[in-house]
Amino acid sequence: MKAQQFGVAIAGVAALTLGWSASAPALAADQTVTIRMSHTLPATDPVGLGAERFKEIVEKMTNGTVKVAIFPNNQLGGENQALQQEKQGSIQMAVTGAGTVGNLVPDISVLDAPYIWKDWEAEKKVLSGPVFKHFQQELEGTQGLKLLSATWFYGRRNLTCNKLIRKPEDAAGLKIRTPPSPVNLLSAEVLGGKGTPMDFPQVYLALKTGTIDCEENPLPTILSGKLYEVQKYVMMTHHIQQSQVVTMNLAFWEGLNPDQQKAVQTAADEAGAYETGLGLKAEETDLKKMQGMKETQVVTDIDLPAFVARARELDPRMKTVWGGLYDQIIAEQR
Repeated sequence: MKAQQFGVAIAGVAALTLGWSASAPALAADQTVTIRMSHTLPATDPVGLGAERFKEIVEKMTNGTVKVAIFPNNQLGGENQALQQEKQGSIQMAVTGAGTVGNLVPDISVLDAPYIWKDWEAEKKVLSGPVFKHFQQELEGTQGLKLLSATWFYGRRNLTCNKLIRKPEDAAGLKIRTPPSPVNLLSAEVLGGKGTPMDFPQVYLALKTGTIDCEENPLPTILSGKLYEVQKYVMMTHHIQQSQVVTMNLAFWEGLNPDQQKAVQTAADEAGAYETGLGLKAEETDLKKMQGMKETQVVTDIDLPAFVARARELDPRMKTVWGGLYDQIIAEQR
């Protein structure tokens, strides 16, 4: 894809020389700008539908002065590539996992620590306070990214294998695919296996050919990726309760006028609430759907306390990365 296809679309000759440096003046009310937004999920996934709602709200609130072009389903590459493009300004916005953002700002990966969250309400409460503000300041100060939201619900990740896994010992020696980030690799150890980092588009074939033995994802992703075709068992481990992190190129954000900034933030919040509702409902619907399938077996009678205990044993390995955030998040949920 040519570089100019990634560029920020700004109406008028004057806008072509405006640029997106941190010191750029805010856009005038009659100037038009395009947000290029990347995510790695299908357009029909709750995250994809949330992105469409974001687009609808932004364009309506700004009377079309801010347009949104959405690139779903890894069209611009995986999450790591999207974040690099966002930092460079070739795209303006990305929806990615906290574990992936942790490759830029390591301590934010604590949000994906295995078994750190009690439930979704607890996560929302914690991420409405000082923990969120800490990450917001860190991303702005070190990466040139504006953190808009950390609560677009992605789902609770579950283990799939061709071997029945009820406790961590059952997965010994198995290669478990995870997203390519340290906290996700840690989750594979918590599950009892060995982490194998891999971008999602490669997973189906890798499972089919035996390059990997297992993988872990929320139920909607397991279904949309048709992973049930190559995996006999879905273990409801719920080892990571994952929300997506929504970020924007900071210089681009600072180039928007105040009304446009308000529209973008409002849209991120409202679209996130909409997407979360869809995601929570999808988990219930997809569980029933998978329980009725012949291709795979949903396993609920697992030794969950054994997995949690293993997480409490292994999670502290990353405390040098997370600092006091792990203990702070656990304490805020008591």
